[in-house]
Amino acid sequence: MTKTLYQVLGLDPSAEDVVVRAAFKVLAQKYHPDRLKGGTAQSGTLMVDINLSYRILSNPISRKKYDQALKESLGDNTKPAHNSSNQHQRPEYHPTAKRHTPSQRTSSHASSSKDESDEHEYAKLVQRIKANVMDEIELVNLFEKLFKIPLTIRQGYSNTYQFEENGKKYTHDFSSLKEVVVQKLQFQMSQVH
Repeated sequence: MTKTLYQVLGLDPSAEDVVVRAAFKVLAQKYHPDRLKGGTAQSGTLMVDINLSYRILSNPISRKKYDQALKESLGDNTKPAHNSSNQHQRPEYHPTAKRHTPSQRTSSHASSSKDESDEHEYAKLVQRIKANVMDEIELVNLFEKLFKIPLTIRQGYSNTYQFEENGKKYTHDFSSLKEVVVQKLQFQMSQVH
């Protein structure tokens, strides 16, 4: 028996965005493998499900698509909170993924469309970071994706983030990590054209 994304976060499908975010934070703190002594593979799998649920349900566009697909798979008269064998199939969801495949574009416009799409995605990410609407987990995932370097989160009164590159160890607080990610995104935007 599989769960819907709402059930993974322990939510009703009518939950507001702030409730989705609060549920994610509570579950992430409770089940994060680094916080559990002798973290098991099961806690890692559970965090994958929690992260996926949050990514989809915290984005209004992806949440709307998910609700639509869930409604269709269950039939229009059934509430999304009920179980169904077709529901939670762990689709790969990447907030910065391209919306079109290369085969959907004409070859003469392919590179310019791709460049504009990339630049637009980078600009949206910079805007979200500067508006302080990107949470810690999302920022850490974005850092790791951009730099292709794993981050270690050192928890304390104020979390710190460590990584090693070329034999040197670097430590950032949340503010400086945001600055590093913004700089990398701005650099990526400058390379698009």
